[in-house]
Amino acid sequence: MVIKCLAAIALGESRLDGALDLVRARWNAEPVKRGAAAHLSLRAAALHRSEAALDWLVSFVGDADRASEHVAIAELGAYRNNARQRKRLRGVVAERGNPRLGAANAKAFPPPTPGT
Repeated sequence: MVIKCLAAIALGESRLDGALDLVRARWNAEPVKRGAAAHLSLRAAALHRSEAALDWLVSFVGDADRASEHVAIAELGAYRNNARQRKRLRGVVAERGNPRLGAANAKAFPPPTPGT
């Protein structure tokens, strides 16, 4: 498990296009999308920081199982200071009209504090 964690983190942080392909392939190969092991791919995608990786994470919102969509929103929370990502995710969550997703989004993307 430790080796899988380190490998996923290394792939994500490499920011190489091919690394994101491997991360996505690992996700697709995971038969059950629950637990820390399954969600390592989502963490790796967040660390990749590419538009393709962020697009992939956003695609989980409303289209994945509950745990995965919450993990994706939480991982996207690393970009809470990025106005574009904040607006984009808010739009996707609003489009889904799901209060549960709205609450997860509000937690990951709290309103900016004045003066910061």
